[in-house]
Amino acid sequence: MVKFESFSLTTTKDRKYINIGAIKLNLLGYDGKAFFQPNSALYVDQEGNERTLEEMEYILDSILNILFDEYPKSTFYLQNITEILWIPYMKEKGIINYLQNKFKDRKLIFSDGNLHNSLPDIGFEWDSKCVFFGGSSFVNNQFNNEDIIDGRKFTRHFTCLQQRKTKSRSEMYQFLYNNNLLYKTFYTYVLNKLDPFFYTEDDGTNFAYTDMESEECDTINEKPVLFYPNKFYKSAFCNIVMESSFYKEDLPDTTYPRIFFTEKIEKCFTARQPFIMVGNRNSIAKLHELGFKTFGDWWDESYDGMDDTSRMITIQNIIKEISSWSLQKCEQVWREMEDVLDYNQKLNTKRGLELKKFEIDFDSKIEAEVATETGKLVKMIHK
Repeated sequence: MVKFESFSLTTTKDRKYINIGAIKLNLLGYDGKAFFQPNSALYVDQEGNERTLEEMEYILDSILNILFDEYPKSTFYLQNITEILWIPYMKEKGIINYLQNKFKDRKLIFSDGNLHNSLPDIGFEWDSKCVFFGGSSFVNNQFNNEDIIDGRKFTRHFTCLQQRKTKSRSEMYQFLYNNNLLYKTFYTYVLNKLDPFFYTEDDGTNFAYTDMESEECDTINEKPVLFYPNKFYKSAFCNIVMESSFYKEDLPDTTYPRIFFTEKIEKCFTARQPFIMVGNRNSIAKLHELGFKTFGDWWDESYDGMDDTSRMITIQNIIKEISSWSLQKCEQVWREMEDVLDYNQKLNTKRGLELKKFEIDFDSKIEAEVATETGKLVKMIHK
């Protein structure tokens, strides 16, 4: 029999928590819906060892039995709407079979951020969505104050901001470095831990996340730049949007095929900044399906439907072409794009308001605080 250090249900003034060892989950339920979100502590113990299926079933049983008692008539959602669920892994380890048996008399819906039109058939319904749309729209006005006659003035061609290391981001870094384009870019990646290490944090050419979150660089309502566009979005013409997933290997163990949008594209809408989408195949087509407009009138976006290798090469050629423009031409083209940029900003705001109908009082109901077994508290805030 699997044993953990402790198992308890904790009740505070505002909410209830399920405690299983060091695993801590909010009890989430409202309007006939109940939510649970397995995190890494379900799959790996505090020593980093992969759990057995028996251990995973014990954890899930402990969580679900309480949820069943608390919300006996609810529809249940297994969700990770800010990420992609690990469906291949869950199939391989027997978790999908476990859930099929556990929910044979109850309704379970899977919900994550994968907007691909062909989601895996796992015997459950899907209700996926991008919860990032509109997330930074309340700072729209900070990007709407350009001179009506002159428009924006740029000091660089590109913004390209990311932190987590992936195959596609490393490939783009090498491309920018090899073509001497980093000096035309406001750039971040893995906190400067790069090979070759070609710049220092204070040389004025590039910016680390630690610098960008400083008082000097973060001027957007004192919000961290991770989820809010900063002043560099106004100082560069175009965003090279390195989404979390381009290659299958960028998000190992998660569902594939996938189309996954995050705050990286959403911040472009708020900031009224044109972008080149370095994301999953058919991401631009999905944006069009969602009502957004892109920039095929100014450069060739046929790369969107290409295979991964061809798509990356074509994107890099577009970056080279734009990098050859003068900054004055970039400013002129930006003015030509203003109708598209204004439209996207308004639609992004609308999408955010629509999501609020789903979110319903997130401050007290749908904010999930998950403590991993290392004791680190991760807040998954869906707003």
